[in-house]
Amino acid sequence: MGIMAQRQLTKEFSIYSGLRLGLKLKTSPIYSEDDYVRFPYRSIAQIDKTTSQSDHYFIEIPLRFQYQYKKFGVGAGIVYRNLVQFDNNRYVSYFTTTDVGITPSLSYQLNNRFRIGAEYFFGMIRFFQGEGMSESGNEVDFKAYNRYAQISIEYSLRKK
Repeated sequence: MGIMAQRQLTKEFSIYSGLRLGLKLKTSPIYSEDDYVRFPYRSIAQIDKTTSQSDHYFIEIPLRFQYQYKKFGVGAGIVYRNLVQFDNNRYVSYFTTTDVGITPSLSYQLNNRFRIGAEYFFGMIRFFQGEGMSESGNEVDFKAYNRYAQISIEYSLRKK
């Protein structure tokens, strides 16, 4: 949910910015509890469990350039993101609650007011780091970054 502003630079190019608010709820870990015990290389299981058990709100400020060809749009930009945890049991101690990501996007203009789109957030700031053991018994470091895809539905207050 959010509010965006668009500025038309040329007939085909425009720039977008705004403020978006969201909520990420806990998700189920990929691995079962038995898998955590069985894994000789526990890094993947540890980070899966840690990141999936964290609730948080997020605030985003995107800046995106978009090229429009007929009804299709292709864009790229950057997003500043800030996480706000709110659950009572904090499973995660993030190194940082801020992130900056690169965001390629695709969109389709349905009519004068509605647009649907898809965006990929490629987070650049490490938000979690841990250690695990390899099968040979060596200690291995691992790092986590925010990387996700999202679908958007946009409604324009002005007819295009």
